[in-house]
This record gives sequence, structure tokens and C-alpha cells, in this order.
Amino acid sequence: LPVYNSEITQCFPGKGINGDREPDSLEIENCLEKNFLFNEIKIIKPKLLLLMGRLSINTFYKFVLNIKEGRSINKIIKDIVNKSTIPKYNINGLTTGVLPIYHASGANNRYYPKMLKNFELIKLIKEYFNE
Repeated sequence: LPVYNSEITQCFPGKGINGDREPDSLEIENCLEKNFLFNEIKIIKPKLLLLMGRLSINTFYKFVLNIKEGRSINKIIKDIVNKSTIPKYNINGLTTGVLPIYHASGANNRYYPKMLKNFELIKLIKEYFNE
């Protein structure tokens, strides 16, 4: 399967004290208003969107899906696996699956390697692509 990677906000907020800083709500809204993300989704037409990490999850749910998500990433993943279905949403006319996962920064994220061994989640993703 082809893979495409993007950012929740394509407008880089700049460096912080400890590396790249996270964009604030105003910066996120400003970038999303420029429709970069929506245009990418429209062009790429992904079957599945992986929301990698807390910032992507919270931003996407709040600004794209208009959902206030209060669960931890672990709880979201567990609920999806327990329901045996990846939730689908209509995003600008495209129905696509949305799967929150841990950020791929294994060096900074102790949960990422554990998620890679979540065979129920892996099976669910494989089944999703075989639909």
C-alpha cells in the first residue's frame, strides 16, 4: 500500500526551548483556515488517516471532526479494538477511517513499541484494508 505522511498543520510555528514547539490554538486555526490539510485529503483520498500523537489527535478531533476527545490515546485504541471497527468520518465529501495512534517517535514515546506489538490492532488494520 502506498503511504503518505502529512502534518496536522503545515504552518511551522518555529523553534522552542527544547526543539520544535507545538503550535498554539490560534496558529492551528489560522493554518487550517488555509485548507492545506483539507486539500491534501481531497487530493490523496486516503482510505485511512492515522493520527499520530496527542497533538494530532486533539487537533483533528476538535477542528476537523468538531469532537471534544477527552480519552487517553491508550483508551481510544482499546475502545476501537474492543469494538473491532475503525471509525469512519465524512471529511469534505470523502468517507475515510480515522485511527488515533501513538506518535512514532519511539525514542520519546515508551508506548509506541508496545503499540507495534498490539496484534489485535494490527489485525483490525489489515481487515480494514481488505474491505
